[in-house]
Amino acid sequence: MNASLPTLHPEPVPTARPVHRPIRALHVLAGLNRGGVENWIVEVVRRVDPQRLNLDLLVQTEKAGDHEAAVEAMGVRILRCPGPEHLLGYGRRFQRLLQEYGPYDIVHCHLWTFSGLILRHAARVGVPHRLAHSHSQGSPVRRRHRMLWPLYAALMRRWIRRYATLGLAASETAATALFGLDRPTALHREVLPCGIDLGRFEQLPTRAAARRGLGIPDDGLVIGHIGRFVESKNHAFILEIARALLKREPAARLLLVGDGPTLAGVRTHARDLGDRIVFAGSRPDIHHMLAAMDAFVFPSRFEGLGLAAVEAQAAGLPVVIADHLPAEIDVIPTLVQRLSLSAAPTAWADALRRRATRPEIDRAAALDLVRNSPFNIERSVDRLIEVYEMLVMPGGPTD
Repeated sequence: MNASLPTLHPEPVPTARPVHRPIRALHVLAGLNRGGVENWIVEVVRRVDPQRLNLDLLVQTEKAGDHEAAVEAMGVRILRCPGPEHLLGYGRRFQRLLQEYGPYDIVHCHLWTFSGLILRHAARVGVPHRLAHSHSQGSPVRRRHRMLWPLYAALMRRWIRRYATLGLAASETAATALFGLDRPTALHREVLPCGIDLGRFEQLPTRAAARRGLGIPDDGLVIGHIGRFVESKNHAFILEIARALLKREPAARLLLVGDGPTLAGVRTHARDLGDRIVFAGSRPDIHHMLAAMDAFVFPSRFEGLGLAAVEAQAAGLPVVIADHLPAEIDVIPTLVQRLSLSAAPTAWADALRRRATRPEIDRAAALDLVRNSPFNIERSVDRLIEVYEMLVMPGGPTD
C-alpha cells in the first residue's frame, strides 16, 4: 500500500468518491455475545445505510450469541464456521462460505493473530480488500499451547503483513501489539475506536433507583466493574481491592457485571464477601449498572482499549485503571486515575474511596465531553464507512 489514509477526523468526513452500489463486507468474529467489539458491531448494523454498505457476520461458534436475534431482525445474515478448535478443514469451510455468500468487497477480521489465517483464505478466494482489526494488547495463551505460541504468532503476523490490505486498531497500543512498530515498509494502519451509543446515557436513572433494581441498599459506596470473566480482566485483584475497601467502608458493595469462563472460580473465591458482592450477570442495560455505582475499577492485565472505562466516564463516574492501559481511555482526564498493578490493594481501595466521595464533574458535562470524542458511535460508523469507500472505489489507496 503506497498511499496512506488520513487519520481519524474529529468530524464525519464526506465521501470523496460516489458509490454506485452497496459495498459488501463480511465481519469475522468469535461470537456475538455481549462485549466491546460485539456491541460495536450491533451499533454499526443499526446505523449503516444499506444503499452504501451491506454487512454479513461470520462467527466461529454454533451457539447462538446474545446479539444474534437482534442482528438477524435487522436483516443481517449470520454465517457459522466453527473454529479454531475445529481447525482441520477450517480453511476449506471458510472459503466455501465466501464463495457461496459472496462475492465480498471486504473481509474485516476481529480475531487478533488468527486474522492471518482468515485473510490468507480470503485472498485465495479473491476478496480484494482484507482488514485485520486489533482490539487487544495481547492474547491469553492456554497452558498446553505455550510451547507452540511463539511459532504460531510469528506465522500469523507474517500472514497478516502479507495478506492484509489495511490494519485497524482500537488504540495505538493495540496497533503496535499486532502490527509491530511503524516502519516505511510496514502494513499501513489506522486507529479506529469502537464507538458507543451515548443516547442511552442521556436520561440515566437516579443512583437510588438503579440500586433498588439490583437489591443494593442506598447507603454505602458501590464500586463497580463491567467485563467478561476472563483472566485478563484480573477479577482476583478486584476481590482483593474490595476486601481492602470493606475494612475502611463496611457498608460498601462491589458490583460485578458480566459472564465468562472464570465466573465460577471468582464466585468461589468471593464467598467471604457474602452480600457485599453483587454478581449482576451479562446485562443489556449497562448504563443502568453504571448509574448504581460511585466509582469504577479497571485493573486489567491488558486491553486493546477498555471501552467499559469510557462508558463509565460517559456516566460521569470516577475511574481508577491500571497505568499500562492505552492512553486513549482517558477521555475525561479529571475522572481518571492510573495506578500500577504492583501497588497494594489498599492503595487502589483508598483511591476509589477518595475519588468516589469527591465528584469532579456532573453527568451532563461528562456526557458532552464523550459525545465530542471519537467514541461517539455516529463518528465511529461514519469513519468506518469512509474507510471502506476509500478502499473500494477506483483511485483508492490500494489501487
